[in-house]
Amino acid sequence: MKYLRHLFCVLFIMLCIGESYSQVNRRGRGGRGFGQGLTGGISANYSHLLVFDGGPSSYSGFGAQGFYAQSEKLLVLLGFSYYAPATRTRTFTLSPYSSGSTAPDIEVDVEQTVNYYNIRLGLQAYLLGDISSDFGLYGLAGMGAMIQPITTKVGEFDSGVYSMQLDDGDDSNSDMIIFFGVGASVGLGNAFVFPDTYLTLPAAREDKSGVMPVHQFDIDISLASNIGVGITF
Repeated sequence: MKYLRHLFCVLFIMLCIGESYSQVNRRGRGGRGFGQGLTGGISANYSHLLVFDGGPSSYSGFGAQGFYAQSEKLLVLLGFSYYAPATRTRTFTLSPYSSGSTAPDIEVDVEQTVNYYNIRLGLQAYLLGDISSDFGLYGLAGMGAMIQPITTKVGEFDSGVYSMQLDDGDDSNSDMIIFFGVGASVGLGNAFVFPDTYLTLPAAREDKSGVMPVHQFDIDISLASNIGVGITF
């Protein structure tokens, strides 16, 4: 919950900054400004996700988002990202679950394939320039959900002699998230290109104590880096 309180503070500050800037820096020139009736836009991007703990550390994907212009300085964002599956294999040593068994220890391979979906709602506040500028710098903050499908394949072993907490099949994790970051935009008429990056934090953590680490990939802290193109209308 402390993450959520911090997020609300950040969103409030960004809202105040964006509205203040828009009052003192309205533009009457042509281009992508409010003088031409700008109300919003859409964008698409390539995205790279770096996960700092649990599972494969690097994922590639794509994203799309729409935005509504509250002012030239402040945008309301709704976005979605998809990250392609990555696979890792771990080898575990199993011992007989019966202490009186004479069976030897064996090694079993476990293969898990993981990917991510990210749905987010947030604010984009310009700190330098604005949505009408040829160049601008902005901050990002918001909340959303991270969804993590997992497919597990366990190697063969005698379940009558050995036990394992993993089973073949599909599973998934999901968690509420908050995010914040920075970016830049370069205007090209009614289009723009942008790089940005934001840190994603889970708003809640599930207690998975007692579960073999490979069994679940937590929704962990991650860093998304994007480059894309958009249009305004």
